[in-house]
Amino acid sequence: MSSADFEPEHYKDDYRERAEKLIEQKSQGQEIKAAPPAPARRGNVVDIFAALKKSLEEAKPPRQATAAKKKRKA
Repeated sequence: MSSADFEPEHYKDDYRERAEKLIEQKSQGQEIKAAPPAPARRGNVVDIFAALKKSLEEAKPPRQATAAKKKRKA
């Protein structure tokens, strides 16, 4: 998209309109009430880090005890 194709009249700034409406209400002495908080999301929340750790552990080949005990000579 080039800058020549941009037509701002095709877009609407909802945030600005809501802010201007609240400012107008406040200037007329009306009480402004905060919107209620959004409801909490429900569902299965997956701990991605734990899932990755489990996947890596399952993908590792089993270590042999003798390989871990070997020491390198300097």
